[in-house]
Amino acid sequence: MVIYLAVFGLLFTLGVAVHEYIIMNNSVKIGYSLVKVYLFHAIYSFLLCAVFQILSEVRKWQEQLGFLYLGALVFKLVFFSVLFSSFLFGQETFTFPERVSMLVPVFIFLLPEVYFIYKILMKIDAIKN
Repeated sequence: MVIYLAVFGLLFTLGVAVHEYIIMNNSVKIGYSLVKVYLFHAIYSFLLCAVFQILSEVRKWQEQLGFLYLGALVFKLVFFSVLFSSFLFGQETFTFPERVSMLVPVFIFLLPEVYFIYKILMKIDAIKN
């Protein structure tokens, strides 16, 4: 689990720094806190991977982890929408930089999250065969 913390912590730190640098150099205004968006994705991805690592050790849950992950992705979208509802539903339109800045953290954290979950699932499969 230390590797999850290190990876997501590093992605958070580098992601925020690079993203804010690009925004400042292009004189773009974002109507929300990038740090909060990155923090949400970092914490959620870390906790998801940690919980799946723990559940992968419980025989009862091993067969269900793939389905649980799909549900966790849907829950992530709903939870994100609730937490950021004042911004998401308070404005009529988003500027292009605001839309892109909202999606960039999603993909930054989704890739390693999927990789770690894949490794967990493959480890379970290797044990069964």
